[in-house]
Amino acid sequence: MCREYMKRPREERRKMTPVKIVGKQKDSDVWVFNSNVQVNSQGTLIPPSDRQFVILDDEKILDVPNLTDVDNGTALKNLVCALKDLTSNNFGQAVLTLGCVGMGANFETIQSILGGCAMGVLYGHPMSGKTTVLKAALSVIGQNDVIQRTTFKGIMELLSKTTLPIGWDDPEKHAEMKEVSVAVFNKGGDTTVRGRSRPRTIPIITTNQDTNELKVLSRWIRIPFERPSPSYSGKELRGKEKKLMEATAKSSRSIWVLTAYLNKEFEGVLLDDEEFDQITKTLEEYIDQEGPENCCVDQRALDMYSILMLSCSKILQKIKLEEEMTTVWQCLKNVVLPEYSSTRDKSTSRTKTKGAGGSVAKTERSGACYQSHIKQMASPRRSTKVMWNVHHTEDKAVWLFLWRVYSCFVQRPSSLHCKNQPQ
Repeated sequence: MCREYMKRPREERRKMTPVKIVGKQKDSDVWVFNSNVQVNSQGTLIPPSDRQFVILDDEKILDVPNLTDVDNGTALKNLVCALKDLTSNNFGQAVLTLGCVGMGANFETIQSILGGCAMGVLYGHPMSGKTTVLKAALSVIGQNDVIQRTTFKGIMELLSKTTLPIGWDDPEKHAEMKEVSVAVFNKGGDTTVRGRSRPRTIPIITTNQDTNELKVLSRWIRIPFERPSPSYSGKELRGKEKKLMEATAKSSRSIWVLTAYLNKEFEGVLLDDEEFDQITKTLEEYIDQEGPENCCVDQRALDMYSILMLSCSKILQKIKLEEEMTTVWQCLKNVVLPEYSSTRDKSTSRTKTKGAGGSVAKTERSGACYQSHIKQMASPRRSTKVMWNVHHTEDKAVWLFLWRVYSCFVQRPSSLHCKNQPQ
């Protein structure tokens, strides 16, 4: 591409803008995926003669490989149908994963409107299909693989070099996963001598580990996967997996649906649209109906699940599979929200128990110190020892109380006695 760029006339070269990152270009409605594919906000392929952006050979761009053309959404529709055929009772979770990919591809738009964008976390038992679903969903944006071993610095560096979400399969260190979730939601990053790198998208993670920290849980789009039912095997399983692999190989032709199309919908919908408000209202009514003891969802999580449902709805509308939203809503109400509420309650109760236990223990310690000091005060000869022991008391309130007791009953009696002597 660099040679082709240099062959152009000088005046024409001045009008070309080098691409620094794949995806939506700054201050433009153009999406650049590789040297051959650039689309506008309508998802229309831009002819080479009309392009304003160029990828130079010396730029290390994480582009979308093997993408040469775009379609009208047919490839994505075939992928969704193949997922439905294979995932059985986890089909709703598969569509929600596609919605997460759409959110990640429009990370900065959601950040600018809602103030944050949570990362997707596919949680559940081994062999429940999490990694299979994740790879299929990421294939739509040309990501054919997922990462496994990395560090906080490594994952944050990757997230700053692309606007398309990446897959992170079964992280080894749970602490790093939680740290990334907070940094991504708050759009934080590392500061080095080269400058500051901020995330431009989200990771979508598969894990068997859960979290009991509310600040992390509310920054996750937690999608629980159930044990497959029915569970396929043998020739039937191989046939369904082959169908999914064939759909996955071609799905990136519909990349514009999860990028340019969703971006246009998000920009209009989140600012002023009845559909987004209706989704939020439906979720609030469901939560109120179930009651706080059965379904408790904080506002941050409510916003994230609302935008996730909007993403899924727009995707299915575009590929003419609107009827599948019924399954997605059932999954959200019967699996996702109850699981979130249950985990949140455990986190809250754990915090309260820990706090109460600490208070009780502290009170017991203070009481023991108090009894000890009172016994020591019984003998005026031990007043000096009492003073030293008081300074080792952990509770300031008890210390002040003991100091007042000491002042009244150890120091002041002699002076009072003198005043009461007959003149």
